[in-house]
Amino acid sequence: MGSPLGAAGSNAGTSVPAKKKSVGVADVTLAVLVVAIVAMMIVPLPTHLLDVLLAANLSAAVAILLVVLYVPDALAVAAFPTLLLIT
Repeated sequence: MGSPLGAAGSNAGTSVPAKKKSVGVADVTLAVLVVAIVAMMIVPLPTHLLDVLLAANLSAAVAILLVVLYVPDALAVAAFPTLLLIT
């Protein structure tokens, strides 16, 4: 009894098109953001810019904390661990 797939044991005669994965805007934005963060760690920043960025970081942290405290359902903030890693 022969194999329905042929002598080689595979379907070598058929061609399956490869799935094309397009790069989305979110992927490019995330990559640019990561490069910008690493650049900020290497390149010295002016003190005024550091003050503004520190104030923005603290404000974002307080805003995230208040949102998490006032959300009635725990599943609504499923992304909270990711937010902690980002901020």
